[in-house]
Amino acid sequence: MAMINNLNLEDLFFTYGLRVNSVLLQDMQCAVIPVNVSLAGEQPNFVPAPWYYYPLFDPSNGSAITRNLNLVQGKFCGTLDTLNTSTRMIKSVLLASSPYSRTLNAPLIVSLEQIRNSPLKYQFDQKYLIAAVMEEGHFKSVFRNRIASEYLGVNTIQMKDSSINTKIAVVADADIIRNEVKVRPDGISISPLGYDKYTNQTYGNKDFVKNLISYMADERDLISLRNRELKLRLLDRNKMLSERTKWQLINVAVPSVVVVLFGVLFIYFRRRKYAKR
Repeated sequence: MAMINNLNLEDLFFTYGLRVNSVLLQDMQCAVIPVNVSLAGEQPNFVPAPWYYYPLFDPSNGSAITRNLNLVQGKFCGTLDTLNTSTRMIKSVLLASSPYSRTLNAPLIVSLEQIRNSPLKYQFDQKYLIAAVMEEGHFKSVFRNRIASEYLGVNTIQMKDSSINTKIAVVADADIIRNEVKVRPDGISISPLGYDKYTNQTYGNKDFVKNLISYMADERDLISLRNRELKLRLLDRNKMLSERTKWQLINVAVPSVVVVLFGVLFIYFRRRKYAKR
Protein backbone atom coordinates (compact mmCIF):
# COMPACT_ATOMS: atom_id res chain seq x y z
CA MET A 1 0.00 0.00 0.00
CA ALA A 2 1.52 3.31 -1.08
CA MET A 3 0.62 5.82 1.60
CA ILE A 4 1.25 9.55 1.83
CA ASN A 5 4.08 10.33 4.24
CA ASN A 6 3.33 13.82 5.53
CA LEU A 7 6.60 15.43 6.66
CA ASN A 8 5.04 18.86 7.24
CA LEU A 9 7.33 20.48 4.65
CA GLU A 10 4.63 21.78 2.31
CA ASP A 11 4.82 25.37 3.63
CA LEU A 12 8.61 25.38 3.38
CA PHE A 13 8.67 24.18 -0.23
CA PHE A 14 5.78 26.47 -1.18
CA THR A 15 7.72 29.47 0.15
CA TYR A 16 10.69 28.37 -1.96
CA GLY A 17 8.50 28.10 -5.05
CA LEU A 18 8.14 24.30 -5.18
CA ARG A 19 5.38 21.79 -4.62
CA VAL A 20 5.93 18.09 -3.98
CA ASN A 21 2.93 16.22 -5.36
CA SER A 22 1.49 13.25 -3.46
CA VAL A 23 1.53 10.97 -6.49
CA LEU A 24 3.40 7.98 -7.85
CA LEU A 25 5.07 8.34 -11.21
CA GLN A 26 4.78 5.68 -13.91
CA ASP A 27 6.94 5.83 -17.01
CA MET A 28 7.16 3.59 -20.07
CA GLN A 29 10.90 4.33 -20.11
CA CYS A 30 11.62 2.18 -17.09
CA ALA A 31 13.78 -0.56 -15.64
CA VAL A 32 12.82 -4.24 -15.71
CA ILE A 33 12.39 -6.76 -12.91
CA PRO A 34 12.22 -10.58 -13.06
CA VAL A 35 8.70 -11.97 -12.81
CA ASN A 36 7.70 -15.62 -12.49
CA VAL A 37 5.31 -16.39 -15.37
CA SER A 38 4.92 -20.13 -14.74
CA LEU A 39 1.72 -21.60 -13.37
CA ALA A 40 1.35 -22.86 -9.82
CA GLY A 41 3.14 -26.17 -9.31
CA GLU A 42 5.38 -25.77 -12.37
CA GLN A 43 9.09 -25.01 -12.52
CA PRO A 44 9.66 -21.31 -11.86
CA ASN A 45 10.30 -19.35 -15.03
CA PHE A 46 11.49 -15.79 -14.46
CA VAL A 47 11.39 -13.37 -17.37
CA PRO A 48 12.22 -9.65 -17.38
CA ALA A 49 9.17 -7.41 -17.38
CA PRO A 50 8.94 -3.60 -17.42
CA TRP A 51 8.18 -2.17 -14.00
CA TYR A 52 6.66 1.25 -14.60
CA TYR A 53 7.33 2.37 -11.02
CA TYR A 54 11.11 2.31 -11.73
CA PRO A 55 11.44 5.22 -14.20
CA LEU A 56 14.66 6.01 -16.04
CA PHE A 57 14.99 9.78 -15.98
CA ASP A 58 16.44 11.81 -18.83
CA PRO A 59 19.17 14.15 -17.50
CA SER A 60 18.85 17.71 -18.76
CA ASN A 61 21.60 18.93 -21.09
CA GLY A 62 20.91 22.50 -20.03
CA SER A 63 22.63 22.08 -16.66
CA ALA A 64 26.29 21.43 -15.91
CA ILE A 65 25.21 18.90 -13.29
CA THR A 66 23.48 16.52 -15.68
CA ARG A 67 25.18 17.22 -19.01
CA ASN A 68 26.40 14.02 -20.75
CA LEU A 69 25.09 11.79 -17.95
CA ASN A 70 23.61 8.35 -18.41
CA LEU A 71 19.96 7.71 -17.55
CA VAL A 72 19.23 8.02 -13.82
CA GLN A 73 17.15 5.29 -12.23
CA GLY A 74 14.39 6.09 -9.77
CA LYS A 75 12.15 3.87 -7.66
CA PHE A 76 8.61 4.79 -6.63
CA CYS A 77 9.05 8.48 -7.43
CA GLY A 78 6.86 11.47 -6.96
CA THR A 79 6.80 14.65 -9.06
CA LEU A 80 7.57 18.32 -8.50
CA ASP A 81 5.92 21.53 -9.68
CA THR A 82 7.66 24.92 -9.86
CA LEU A 83 5.73 27.95 -8.65
CA ASN A 84 6.14 31.66 -9.24
CA THR A 85 7.65 33.53 -6.30
CA SER A 86 7.97 37.21 -5.54
CA THR A 87 11.76 36.91 -5.33
CA ARG A 88 13.94 36.19 -8.33
CA MET A 89 15.01 32.58 -8.18
CA ILE A 90 16.92 30.62 -10.78
CA LYS A 91 15.25 27.23 -11.19
CA SER A 92 16.86 24.51 -13.27
CA VAL A 93 15.19 21.20 -14.06
CA LEU A 94 17.72 18.40 -13.54
CA LEU A 95 15.69 15.23 -14.11
CA ALA A 96 12.43 14.67 -15.96
CA SER A 97 10.38 11.76 -17.19
CA SER A 98 10.03 10.62 -20.78
CA PRO A 99 7.22 11.81 -23.10
CA TYR A 100 5.24 8.67 -22.16
CA SER A 101 4.48 8.89 -18.46
CA ARG A 102 1.62 9.42 -16.06
CA THR A 103 0.86 9.89 -12.35
CA LEU A 104 -1.33 7.94 -9.95
CA ASN A 105 -2.78 9.63 -6.88
CA ALA A 106 -1.80 8.19 -3.51
CA PRO A 107 -2.83 6.24 -1.52
CA LEU A 108 -3.00 3.30 -3.91
CA ILE A 109 -2.23 -0.40 -4.06
CA VAL A 110 1.00 -1.45 -5.82
CA SER A 111 0.93 -5.07 -6.99
CA LEU A 112 2.88 -7.27 -9.38
CA GLU A 113 -0.46 -8.23 -10.90
CA GLN A 114 -0.28 -4.90 -12.74
CA ILE A 115 2.38 -6.44 -14.99
CA ARG A 116 -0.13 -9.00 -16.29
CA ASN A 117 -2.58 -6.24 -17.15
CA SER A 118 -0.12 -3.70 -18.45
CA PRO A 119 -1.67 -0.33 -19.34
CA LEU A 120 -1.93 0.84 -22.92
CA LYS A 121 0.40 3.39 -24.47
CA TYR A 122 -2.29 6.04 -24.90
CA GLN A 123 -2.83 6.05 -21.13
CA PHE A 124 0.67 7.47 -20.65
CA ASP A 125 -0.35 10.89 -21.89
CA GLN A 126 1.85 13.09 -19.69
CA LYS A 127 5.32 14.18 -20.68
CA TYR A 128 8.47 15.59 -19.08
CA LEU A 129 7.24 15.43 -15.49
CA ILE A 130 9.79 17.05 -13.19
CA ALA A 131 11.61 14.82 -10.69
CA ALA A 132 14.57 17.00 -9.60
CA VAL A 133 15.09 20.77 -9.46
CA MET A 134 17.99 23.05 -8.53
CA GLU A 135 17.09 26.44 -7.05
CA GLU A 136 19.54 29.32 -6.66
CA GLY A 137 19.08 32.75 -5.14
CA HIS A 138 17.88 34.38 -1.94
CA PHE A 139 15.33 32.24 -0.10
CA LYS A 140 12.59 33.81 1.97
CA SER A 141 12.13 32.39 5.44
CA VAL A 142 9.02 30.30 5.93
CA PHE A 143 8.70 31.94 9.37
CA ARG A 144 8.55 35.42 7.89
CA ASN A 145 5.70 37.54 9.32
CA ARG A 146 5.11 34.96 12.05
CA ILE A 147 5.44 35.54 15.76
CA ALA A 148 8.53 33.78 17.11
CA SER A 149 7.07 33.43 20.60
CA GLU A 150 4.35 31.30 19.06
CA TYR A 151 6.97 28.58 18.51
CA LEU A 152 9.61 29.23 21.19
CA GLY A 153 7.70 30.94 23.98
CA VAL A 154 10.11 33.92 23.89
CA ASN A 155 10.20 37.12 21.87
CA THR A 156 13.90 37.99 22.14
CA ILE A 157 15.02 35.96 19.12
CA GLN A 158 15.89 37.86 15.96
CA MET A 159 14.55 36.42 12.74
CA LYS A 160 16.14 36.63 9.30
CA ASP A 161 13.67 37.38 6.56
CA SER A 162 15.80 35.87 3.81
CA SER A 163 18.99 33.92 3.32
CA ILE A 164 22.21 34.87 1.62
CA ASN A 165 22.69 33.87 -1.99
CA THR A 166 22.67 30.07 -1.83
CA LYS A 167 21.22 27.03 -3.54
CA ILE A 168 19.17 23.92 -2.77
CA ALA A 169 18.34 20.79 -4.71
CA VAL A 170 15.02 18.98 -4.34
CA VAL A 171 14.57 15.44 -5.67
CA ALA A 172 11.21 13.68 -5.58
CA ASP A 173 12.82 10.30 -4.92
CA ALA A 174 15.10 9.29 -2.05
CA ASP A 175 16.14 6.02 -3.75
CA ILE A 176 18.30 7.91 -6.25
CA ILE A 177 20.98 8.18 -3.54
CA ARG A 178 20.38 4.75 -1.94
CA ASN A 179 22.66 1.76 -2.43
CA GLU A 180 21.36 -1.80 -2.44
CA VAL A 181 22.51 -3.47 0.80
CA LYS A 182 22.28 -7.21 1.44
CA VAL A 183 23.13 -9.09 4.61
CA ARG A 184 24.83 -12.39 3.79
CA PRO A 185 26.31 -15.10 5.99
CA ASP A 186 29.79 -13.93 4.98
CA GLY A 187 29.06 -10.27 5.68
CA ILE A 188 27.31 -7.23 4.25
CA SER A 189 27.25 -6.73 0.47
CA ILE A 190 26.82 -3.17 -0.84
CA SER A 191 26.12 -2.67 -4.53
CA PRO A 192 27.50 0.39 -6.33
CA LEU A 193 25.14 3.32 -6.56
CA GLY A 194 23.00 3.05 -9.68
CA TYR A 195 23.83 -0.62 -10.33
CA ASP A 196 20.91 -2.76 -11.56
CA LYS A 197 21.47 -6.34 -10.47
CA TYR A 198 18.85 -7.69 -12.87
CA THR A 199 20.39 -6.28 -16.06
CA ASN A 200 23.98 -5.72 -14.86
CA GLN A 201 23.75 -2.12 -16.01
CA THR A 202 25.07 0.87 -14.12
CA TYR A 203 22.94 3.99 -14.43
CA GLY A 204 24.07 7.56 -13.86
CA ASN A 205 22.97 7.88 -10.22
CA LYS A 206 26.50 8.06 -8.82
CA ASP A 207 27.69 10.67 -11.30
CA PHE A 208 24.51 12.67 -10.73
CA VAL A 209 25.03 12.77 -6.95
CA LYS A 210 28.74 13.60 -7.29
CA ASN A 211 28.07 16.43 -9.72
CA LEU A 212 25.26 17.72 -7.53
CA ILE A 213 27.49 17.87 -4.45
CA SER A 214 30.35 19.46 -6.39
CA TYR A 215 28.04 22.11 -7.85
CA MET A 216 26.57 23.02 -4.47
CA ALA A 217 30.09 23.21 -3.01
CA ASP A 218 31.15 25.54 -5.87
CA GLU A 219 33.59 23.00 -7.29
CA ARG A 220 32.77 23.82 -10.90
CA ASP A 221 36.15 22.62 -12.23
CA LEU A 222 35.47 19.05 -11.10
CA ILE A 223 32.14 19.05 -12.91
CA SER A 224 33.72 20.35 -16.13
CA LEU A 225 36.29 17.55 -16.00
CA ARG A 226 33.62 14.88 -15.50
CA ASN A 227 31.41 16.30 -18.23
CA ARG A 228 34.01 16.55 -20.96
CA GLU A 229 32.34 16.01 -24.28
CA LEU A 230 34.06 13.83 -26.85
CA LYS A 231 32.86 14.41 -30.43
CA LEU A 232 33.44 11.82 -33.09
CA ARG A 233 34.20 13.40 -36.46
CA LEU A 234 32.35 11.00 -38.70
CA LEU A 235 33.12 10.78 -42.42
CA ASP A 236 30.66 12.03 -45.01
CA ARG A 237 29.44 8.69 -46.36
CA ASN A 238 28.11 10.10 -49.66
CA LYS A 239 31.33 11.96 -50.35
CA MET A 240 33.36 8.94 -49.36
CA LEU A 241 31.57 6.71 -51.89
CA SER A 242 31.73 9.25 -54.72
CA GLU A 243 35.46 10.00 -54.25
CA ARG A 244 36.53 6.50 -53.29
CA THR A 245 38.65 5.80 -56.40
CA LYS A 246 40.45 9.13 -56.18
CA TRP A 247 41.51 8.67 -52.59
CA GLN A 248 42.51 5.05 -53.18
CA LEU A 249 44.89 6.23 -55.92
CA ILE A 250 46.23 9.00 -53.72
CA ASN A 251 46.86 6.66 -50.79
CA VAL A 252 48.25 3.73 -52.82
CA ALA A 253 49.82 5.10 -56.01
CA VAL A 254 51.29 8.39 -54.80
CA PRO A 255 53.46 6.88 -52.01
CA SER A 256 54.77 4.22 -54.46
CA VAL A 257 55.60 6.86 -57.07
CA VAL A 258 57.37 8.99 -54.48
CA VAL A 259 59.49 6.02 -53.31
CA VAL A 260 60.41 5.05 -56.91
CA LEU A 261 61.25 8.66 -57.78
CA PHE A 262 63.41 8.98 -54.70
CA GLY A 263 65.25 5.75 -55.65
CA VAL A 264 65.84 6.91 -59.24
CA LEU A 265 67.17 10.31 -58.12
CA PHE A 266 69.35 8.68 -55.49
CA ILE A 267 70.94 6.31 -58.05
CA TYR A 268 71.32 9.11 -60.62
CA PHE A 269 73.12 11.49 -58.29
CA ARG A 270 75.24 8.64 -56.88
CA ARG A 271 76.45 7.57 -60.35
CA ARG A 272 77.09 11.18 -61.36
CA LYS A 273 79.11 11.77 -58.24
CA TYR A 274 81.38 8.72 -58.50
CA ALA A 275 81.62 8.65 -62.32
CA LYS A 276 83.89 11.75 -62.27
CA ARG A 277 86.60 9.94 -60.28
